Amino acid sequence: MCAMKITALCCHNALYAGLEPGEISRAYVEGVQIIETPCSGKVDPIYLLKAFEKGADCVVVLACDQRLCATIEGSKRIHKRIERTKQLLAEAGLDPERLVLRIVRRPALTSLDVLFKGIKEATKGILDNSLNDTSSMPQ
Repeated sequence: MCAMKITALCCHNALYAGLEPGEISRAYVEGVQIIETPCSGKVDPIYLLKAFEKGADCVVVLACDQRLCATIEGSKRIHKRIERTKQLLAEAGLDPERLVLRIVRRPALTSLDVLFKGIKEATKGILDNSLNDTSSMPQ
């Protein structure tokens, strides 16, 4: 089996807030395409669906806690957008659990490896189940 493809849309503030300039490095986790956004509230459902269309096995959105969000409504918006996108995925026949929202402690940059290790393990189980589930396949 080939390596799992994960696309992560990450709030810039969630990744770097509170770090000193000398502590900031480019966010990187092996096997994860990290796309930085100004705010998770800017993540539109079309971006999430496009990530799946381009072959992502799992799409992750990293967001700030609503109380710490630098924008007034950003973190609130992403919750609604994730729910709507999960509905669209289910309608398209994809497991909606392949779309993951994580509210992270800032700065998330310091714990990305641990965070994505857990996401990879959880998603692997979901993908294995969907590959073994042949009930929806045509006979």
